Amino acid sequence: MPTSKANADQNDPERRRLQELVKIEKAARREGYKSIAGIDEAGRGPLAGPVVAAACVIPANLCFIGINDSKQLTPLKRKSLFEEITHHPKVAYAVGIISQEEIDSINIYQATIQAMLQAVQALISIPDLLLVDGMNLPHPAIPCRRIVGGDALVHCIAAASVVAKETRDRLMVEYHSQWPEYGFDQHKGYGTAQHMEAIQKHGPCPIHRRSFAPFKEGVAKLQFGDKSALLPADARSAQVAYLHPSMSTCAESEPLAKSSNLASKASFSTPSKEILELQGATDV
Repeated sequence: MPTSKANADQNDPERRRLQELVKIEKAARREGYKSIAGIDEAGRGPLAGPVVAAACVIPANLCFIGINDSKQLTPLKRKSLFEEITHHPKVAYAVGIISQEEIDSINIYQATIQAMLQAVQALISIPDLLLVDGMNLPHPAIPCRRIVGGDALVHCIAAASVVAKETRDRLMVEYHSQWPEYGFDQHKGYGTAQHMEAIQKHGPCPIHRRSFAPFKEGVAKLQFGDKSALLPADARSAQVAYLHPSMSTCAESEPLAKSSNLASKASFSTPSKEILELQGATDV
């Protein structure tokens, strides 16, 4: 059997899987929507750090091999896909990041919505339709569709989940350099046994979410790591837009991050060839 035919046969299962992932987007395009953004978040559950949302617009006939819900990917594969997505010239993406102070102020659900709206606002062009993983997003001008489990069912949402997760993980690694005693580089702020033990020993640090159960119920010592008193609720920052120090700053009314801004602030390797062009995918 010729090598080319063997390779084609080997790729068939993945091609079929990717064709399933783009079915919802294809159906929307048949309705007349041309620019479709997938929306997903990372960081609703952790005890520390921001919540991050991403919006990704991927043109028809372009799929990324191995794309899936970010939680189902290995860290190495997720990083590789992140670099593929954020480097591809045909992909538009943006992120929204809401700080732990704002999470404590407006609650995690509302903070997630704000992060998603920021990501959409920061896109280089306005999409026609938003496909959102598991949430009803109240965008004032763009129609939205809630897709339960969308990060494993819809290609553009899966891409957004990868961008959101990888962006947040990198932020938490940066925070680890400031507060290494908590192990943020390992658990990314989630309530693991290691993390809970560190909170019990050191108390919460400035990026811990005081409105979350361990702190509200008094499991952790209600002091900063430096033993200074907690700021009262009315003294917390009301700033909605959060930018990590490694990212460029912007005015509160400006988009949080454009595709080119985020890409220019991170270290990316040369994209691999793990991109599959599904010629005529809209006709499959």
